Amino acid sequence: MEKYLQMLINFNELLVEHINIGIPMFAKYYMIFKIEIIIILFFADLLLLGLWDLNFNWYYKIKFKLVERPSRLIRAYKLFNGIHNLISFIRPRYIRNNTNEEKGLIDYIYEDSFFKYIKRIIIYFFSPKYISNLIALATTTLLYYDIELSSLISRYFQLLTKNNLLSFLTVLPAIIIVLIVIIGWKYTSLKGRYIRGANRLNQKIIEETLDIHRRLVEPLITVIDKASKNIEYALNCKDLLIESRLRKMSPFIRDIENDKVIWDEKYIGYEYDYEFDDIEEIGEIANIIREAKEKNIYEEFFWIRHYSDVMIGIDNLKRESEKLEDNLRFYLFTTKTLRKILKEDKEEVIYSEIQEGIPNEDKKGYFERKILKDIKEFKIKIDRIIIKSIEMLVDLGNYNKGIYSLLHFNSNRLGRTLSYWTDRE
Repeated sequence: MEKYLQMLINFNELLVEHINIGIPMFAKYYMIFKIEIIIILFFADLLLLGLWDLNFNWYYKIKFKLVERPSRLIRAYKLFNGIHNLISFIRPRYIRNNTNEEKGLIDYIYEDSFFKYIKRIIIYFFSPKYISNLIALATTTLLYYDIELSSLISRYFQLLTKNNLLSFLTVLPAIIIVLIVIIGWKYTSLKGRYIRGANRLNQKIIEETLDIHRRLVEPLITVIDKASKNIEYALNCKDLLIESRLRKMSPFIRDIENDKVIWDEKYIGYEYDYEFDDIEEIGEIANIIREAKEKNIYEEFFWIRHYSDVMIGIDNLKRESEKLEDNLRFYLFTTKTLRKILKEDKEEVIYSEIQEGIPNEDKKGYFERKILKDIKEFKIKIDRIIIKSIEMLVDLGNYNKGIYSLLHFNSNRLGRTLSYWTDRE
């Protein structure tokens, strides 16, 4: 290990000798170490992106195999989310690849100027809050001043002597007074007053959004309960849904066996009475979301997802209230779902010739190929809806548990204790 470390030091010293810039030697070392760390982070980010794609492809392939076993599908989806969140957490934020989405005029209007962009890059490059900058600074200091780590630790413990601690305690009140004066000057300035006023307004907005989140808890529990029963019912009567689709295409189709359409000269026009719950509470949820928009806190309402990873499920409700209601009614397997998936307008036109009887032999092959393709796509469509429904319910369930824990009257015991002792909320 020491051999490779010495090779790195020698290589960096060679680079420093060839940098003909009028800056201190320490800064040259720091810049080189910083660039090397950024290169390492870039390749690490590429590796994490590969793991990201691997995780997505694994889940995408396995979820269709587990659609008949929803409990295992839920476990797989939770594992997928866990890996996804872990990769998102450890990826370096300022080295991440940006998407090449086409920009509109509004994007250019709000885009930072060139000088602000350079300023942000410089802050990223030198800000101590990024671990890569701290590593570069520490490495530069150790190597530039030829400090051994063992001697540094011993010096640290030497500083923790009784005399040094007493000396520090004697100057501590003066330091505190200076800090109070600086903070007080900042606090009472015009800028400070504006910031305090903005904080009070923002606190009020947070309270309003949390109140709306609290009101979502009860109807969302009911929606999740009813929707889970709808999905279980859809899984149990999947064969009946396929039969219903066949009847919609033609009432003279008896069944499909071994990729062959079985016709029947007798009219088989009956339909099944399905018992899917329409989940009226979906309308209540849409009305609550609509109220957030009427109060002009629609975007702020969804910022709760930054509180915790489990809150990301709230994004399932991020639609216009009317579209939200239609979307939930479709993906939570209500009768609206049946009307959409069993018979579409384009299919009515294609199959209009076989509504009155069995097609002629010269056309039968054409219709049978269309029917087999239609049923194959229909099965995939049902599976996609069921998978999407289960994923949505898992996300909404996580959000619901998270918001219930946050807003429960007995939550934040530490905060309530501090409020008691400081007499402040």
